[in-house]
Amino acid sequence: MKFGDLKAKMRDWLAVPTGRISDTVCGDLLNLSMRELLRFHDLRFGEATVPFDTVASQPDYDLPAGWSRPHTLWYLHPDTGGIVFLNQRMKERFDLDHPKTSVTGDPAAYNVWGATMRLGPTPSRVVTVSQNFYRILPDLVDDNDENEFTLHAWEPIFFRALTEATKYLIEDPRTSLWEQKAIATENRLVLEHSRATHAGGRLVIEEPG
Repeated sequence: MKFGDLKAKMRDWLAVPTGRISDTVCGDLLNLSMRELLRFHDLRFGEATVPFDTVASQPDYDLPAGWSRPHTLWYLHPDTGGIVFLNQRMKERFDLDHPKTSVTGDPAAYNVWGATMRLGPTPSRVVTVSQNFYRILPDLVDDNDENEFTLHAWEPIFFRALTEATKYLIEDPRTSLWEQKAIATENRLVLEHSRATHAGGRLVIEEPG
């Protein structure tokens, strides 16, 4: 569903004139709801892959736009051709293992601090790292804007925004109704996407022997 259609639908369901809740407020509530859902859950709508090339003797790399949390990082080893998965390390553990950026080699671990990702040891050569992560989608701005979330699962965004809108309008008795719908549609979406992480098809149990 397009951004403009979602805002119009909000006002229809709220049954209030534009003067009671502006187009801007409706848009803000929809964007805030989308952001919160992507932050709270590992949804496929937030999945992204942005590869980057390491630079010899450079330990730090900027996080991609919208970065929220990592999934996996890996690269093909230049010598063996095998896949090397980088291990995520907490700040203290990473600093203990890789205290000196002057020590170079093939990266084996990473740590995210602020807006920067540090590899350890510092890369000694160029490798292409496949960076899989969860991101916060860009805000919808124009009425014709849409994305995978609003196209395929606009309901949890919509009902979460309605819940916040009724609080904004003050003393609206429908707040609990919209909140129940928001929770129900959110739970169904999370269940759907959690199922998608498992192998497709029905579970088949085989007897040994």
